[in-house]
Amino acid sequence: SSGSAAPIRYVPGKIPAGVFKVSVMPFTMEDAKKAASFWDVPGCKAGVVTGDVAWGLLQHAKAHGYAIPAFNCTSTSTINSVLEAGKVLNRPIMIQFSEGGSAFMAGKSLPNEKGVLQASTLGAVAGAPFVRAGGPAH
Repeated sequence: SSGSAAPIRYVPGKIPAGVFKVSVMPFTMEDAKKAASFWDVPGCKAGVVTGDVAWGLLQHAKAHGYAIPAFNCTSTSTINSVLEAGKVLNRPIMIQFSEGGSAFMAGKSLPNEKGVLQASTLGAVAGAPFVRAGGPAH
């Protein structure tokens, strides 16, 4: 058909035109030790950290040159995936709920009127206790 794009064909070792390659800097053992030392932050434990402990964790990351990624979660499945990845990698993570992600968590068929955001509010309020309950187990 006229005007339709040809499908992108993957060839091992070659990046198709129009697809960007992401370069990742090597992660050394020294980098891993710096990031893993986050457990030394006073009060830091598995689960949700807030207040002074959260601030201390952010300061630790800055001082030791590592990032704490935030993941926009849209379901309990994505929350569990992020929590499990943080545990497996022994790294701190942040779970966030965006306006759209929260609405998806509550159910996209629910009303979400501009300025009221019923579904977004419901999804974030429902997701937070799930994170608090499951976080310490990871």
